[in-house]
Amino acid sequence: MTNEQKKRLEQLRSEGLGYKRIAAELGLSLNTVQSYCRRHPVVMRVPECSYENKCLFCGEYLHHKPGAKKRKFCSDRCRITWWNAHPETGTKRKVRNVSCAFCGVPFLVVGERMRMYCSRICSARARAKLAHGEGTDG
Repeated sequence: MTNEQKKRLEQLRSEGLGYKRIAAELGLSLNTVQSYCRRHPVVMRVPECSYENKCLFCGEYLHHKPGAKKRKFCSDRCRITWWNAHPETGTKRKVRNVSCAFCGVPFLVVGERMRMYCSRICSARARAKLAHGEGTDG
């Protein structure tokens, strides 16, 4: 690898390009680019501070690794605390309140699945009751 290629590789990497695009642009193998980047970590240019660059919970500035998924939180503690305080934000599936057909206890059903019983025990007891004829009006 020539010095010009190394400088260009570092420039492209600092702009956030991935290994494949850099390898294609410079005419190098993917493994060469990956090993060079591992041995010579490049500091990404951090854009001006904005909402996306701060932790959603504590507001601390986030530093993203090149090519990595953008982070929303600075730590697991902040992530867990924020999600516990905002449970409605993460619910992409429908949540319904249903009463058990056997014992009448209310329980939550997540998603589109139809559930009649709150537990396997209630389900088994309902089946046993129907099997013994207790559920029919005889």
